[in-house]
Amino acid sequence: ALCSAVWLYVFSFAGALDTQDSVHTKAEFMRYEATFVIVATLVSMVAFKTTWAQAKHVVFAANMSGEMSAMTEMLNLVCDVTTELDAELQVLESAPKLTALLTLSPDTAAKGMKLQNFMPSLADQQRFQEQLSASASDLNTCAPGALHATL
Repeated sequence: ALCSAVWLYVFSFAGALDTQDSVHTKAEFMRYEATFVIVATLVSMVAFKTTWAQAKHVVFAANMSGEMSAMTEMLNLVCDVTTELDAELQVLESAPKLTALLTLSPDTAAKGMKLQNFMPSLADQQRFQEQLSASASDLNTCAPGALHATL
């Protein structure tokens, strides 16, 4: 929109040069043209940087998705059951392996249930919540660890 407005101004000024040579000098026209080139260059640079930043974010997200997939596959090889939790520590997807491991009815849906609901001990539930809250509060010092709880 800015470029269009500047071009219209330059063209209208150029038309004025043809009809009224005494009002506008060629030096004024050159000054306006140089201003337009500078503005157009700046707009192009901003558009390029914005597009480049968006492309970098898309590539970064794709790489992170691939790394997450690889990590999930490795965990599936090593662990009996893996499941993903949301911010409220609820199971995100249906987890038939989890329900089978906990010897729950196949009709029981683990999706949406808090992981603490599967812990019979109140002490385990509290310790689980505290450990995850502590590691979530400081992501810079968050390190993998083990938590022993009865399910």
